[in-house]
Amino acid sequence: MNIVHQPLELMKAWSVWIAMLCCLFVTNASAEATYAERLGWKSDDTVLVIELAEGGMSHAVNRGITEVLDKGESASIATMMTGPWLPSLMRYTRTKTSLDIGVELTLNSEYEAYRWGPVSGRFKVPSLVDEQGYLWKSTALLAAKATPDDVEAEIRAQIERAEAMGINITHLVSHLSALFAKEEFFERYLKVAVEKQIPVLLPAGLATHANIENTNLVKMVKEHATRIWNSGLPLVDDMHTASAQWEAGQKKLKFISMLHILRPGLTVMVLNPAIPTDEFNFIAPNGRSRLADAMAMQDIELKRVIESRGIIMTNWKEIKERRAKAGKL
Repeated sequence: MNIVHQPLELMKAWSVWIAMLCCLFVTNASAEATYAERLGWKSDDTVLVIELAEGGMSHAVNRGITEVLDKGESASIATMMTGPWLPSLMRYTRTKTSLDIGVELTLNSEYEAYRWGPVSGRFKVPSLVDEQGYLWKSTALLAAKATPDDVEAEIRAQIERAEAMGINITHLVSHLSALFAKEEFFERYLKVAVEKQIPVLLPAGLATHANIENTNLVKMVKEHATRIWNSGLPLVDDMHTASAQWEAGQKKLKFISMLHILRPGLTVMVLNPAIPTDEFNFIAPNGRSRLADAMAMQDIELKRVIESRGIIMTNWKEIKERRAKAGKL
């Protein structure tokens, strides 16, 4: 039976039942303080960051992001310094002085007919590019070909471009999780983030969703969690990215279901909104999915669920401020 045709009340009841069932399996974990609690929220607070990814990737993506920011729930954005439409998005952000803007460090150019190269230039980071001068299409190729020195150089170049554009960088994320492809890349990522004291999206808590979606990432982060925290960077409890795999017609109810079972702690929910055009549909195969992200985040029902559950909406600026007041582990 297709879940889209289920009455919303039944969906809510099902979500609550799932939440109760989940609690039976995680009671042993409840004794350990969440990272939200370490950042000053209460132990039973459910705290959420909505992250709008790939800012500047295309005009269609920019439109999706700006519509959510103008009409939907409060959100942070992650901008791609390699994105051809980045200047257009930056023109919009100049009118939004309180906006949370991060950098989505990009080391892959994954589309077949729409590609970009490194900010550093192909001759300065030769191990990051293919024979045409574009960034490698896949993280597997990046892991096989790239040197840690070139990875670090490009990380720094992308951050420097953001700073030159006047962005007060609130956080860093890794496009396609490429900086977790090898331990050496991850170490360079942390090196630059710690040096500049820019928060990084790193799930190290209960990680209910992240453990399913990216087990290797969670394992890598947890192995270094104490060192990362004690270096002055915050950590989050969980990261949710699965909406990219959901069918477009199911997204609203799936988001509502996820919000109903969201556990106490600090969770970052990553979305890929867009208002697709014929041009965008030529570039990428997931236009309907991205449109569904954009529409769901503007839906009044999601806002009501957030309010009824008492979910606390936050952003990376507040997380950084709270981390500055928190102690070591």
